[in-house]
Amino acid sequence: MRILYFLCILCLLTSCHKMDVGYLETDAAKYDPNELTVKKEPDPSEDWAQTDYGSNWVSAPLSGIDGTCPIRIEIFSVTSPDGGEVPAFLQQTDVRGDGTFDIPLNNTIPLGRYVVTLRVSNKDHEQILKDIFTVVVCQK
Repeated sequence: MRILYFLCILCLLTSCHKMDVGYLETDAAKYDPNELTVKKEPDPSEDWAQTDYGSNWVSAPLSGIDGTCPIRIEIFSVTSPDGGEVPAFLQQTDVRGDGTFDIPLNNTIPLGRYVVTLRVSNKDHEQILKDIFTVVVCQK
């Protein structure tokens, strides 16, 4: 009889654990294209949205993410292989809810390449998407 009580208590203790809520799949995550060029001097024929309307520089949204909502996308880290100023980049770069990068037309980000790693998360899951996007800030 004691063995039966012991087994029942053991079953109860081992069966009680926190279940993760939902799921998050990022294996197919990508940008197309995976690079955004931000020009200090936009070309009127190529960059008409910026020259005619003063639009911000925006990327394509992040695709290939599936999971339980709400899904949060944020910048995890940024590197600049050619010595750009990462703090200035971070101050002036936003990532929208769909993963779209948004950089003001009149920004003060120094010239350079900025390689971005994102964190994608929901209630109980998190994935790091290493070096998934590049922003190139150039003169022309």
